[in-house]
Amino acid sequence: MKTELTVAEAVVASGRSKTTVYRWMDTGLLRFEETSDGRTVRSIDLMRVAGRQRRGRPRGSGKTR
Repeated sequence: MKTELTVAEAVVASGRSKTTVYRWMDTGLLRFEETSDGRTVRSIDLMRVAGRQRRGRPRGSGKTR
């Protein structure tokens, strides 16, 4: 895997949506650099954040019977 990833590459590598990757960056969970080609992230930072974040809705947010 490359050390520096574009947002599009980060989406593929993490299996998450572009919206999620941008949200991680905008909220400070995922560090990034602005380049002339857009934002880039370090692959190690991406894997750290993606591994910590759970998919789906939070527990207790579903309908109860």
